Amino acid sequence: MPFKTPMSFRILLACFLYGSSAICHVLASDRTDKAEIAVVNLSNRDPEIQRKALMSLLDQDQIGVVPDSALEPLLVLVKSKDSIIRARAVQALGILGSAYLGRTEPIFISALDDEHDVAVEAAIATGRLKIESSVPRLSKMSERKDPVERHFAADALSRIGTTEARAAYLKYVAGNLPALIDELDSNNMSIAADADVVISRINAGLKKLGLQDTPEGRAALTAKEIAQKKSKERWSREFGLNVPK
Repeated sequence: MPFKTPMSFRILLACFLYGSSAICHVLASDRTDKAEIAVVNLSNRDPEIQRKALMSLLDQDQIGVVPDSALEPLLVLVKSKDSIIRARAVQALGILGSAYLGRTEPIFISALDDEHDVAVEAAIATGRLKIESSVPRLSKMSERKDPVERHFAADALSRIGTTEARAAYLKYVAGNLPALIDELDSNNMSIAADADVVISRINAGLKKLGLQDTPEGRAALTAKEIAQKKSKERWSREFGLNVPK
């Protein structure tokens, strides 16, 4: 195996020889090297090594650097018995994009009925890639008991934006706003803050779909105004701050 110089030395050497503009090239090269090593480890039989390889591949500074060579091992890992591995594999396939939808679309749709983390990653992927065939299952997912799954499914519907998706999104809004408004009065600051965020996202989704002037849209705007008022009251109560009206 050829000798590889440490990353810090490579950056210093590039700066010395070529100037600071070479840093980006070296960093990109290093990320590519890490991605290639991770792809090799995806095929390891040890689940722990598979998990670490997936996390390396999905590291924040490597988002968008999932190489095409990862496709085949990822298609194997989405069948893993480990739900964490399945979730991360679905996430990576979503980052690979639309080029392989002929093979990945059925996987994303099936994963919507999987365990929590897998279903959430599948919803994110179907929304990002605007997979219209996922709308029926996303519609059902937006009615589940789990609020996180409901909200991610709804977000995907707002991104897809077909007539069926728009109808399902309006149904989601009507069904969730009353409870979210009630949660704004929760003594648990985290619950109240989460409700505030979801209401904001609902309004963004309605705006994206051009549905602000519907009964649901007007109700969501009212909920947003209530949320803003409650948020100022919480800050004042919790931290003694005089927040301008």
